[in-house]
Amino acid sequence: MRQRRREEAAATRERVADIRRKMREGESWQTRVNSLLALLYPCLLLLLLGLAAYCCYLYTTLPARVEEVEEVRGGILEEVEEVEDILAE
Repeated sequence: MRQRRREEAAATRERVADIRRKMREGESWQTRVNSLLALLYPCLLLLLLGLAAYCCYLYTTLPARVEEVEEVRGGILEEVEEVEDILAE
């Protein structure tokens, strides 16, 4: 009877030690994840702000670019028409 109690107590201590070890491993993993996230959040925020600034830049400059493309396109079409007129003669 005493032997069985000793074995149960030893098994219980072993289970408790195993649970503590797993908890320490889990805590160390969570600490690493938190450290990584603490580093990534500012980087992601800066990236997001940069992307927003770039989108604003494109939004403000896009109409001017469209007009420029239309002018170039119009010039090319005029040149094509001139070449067609010369070829038709």
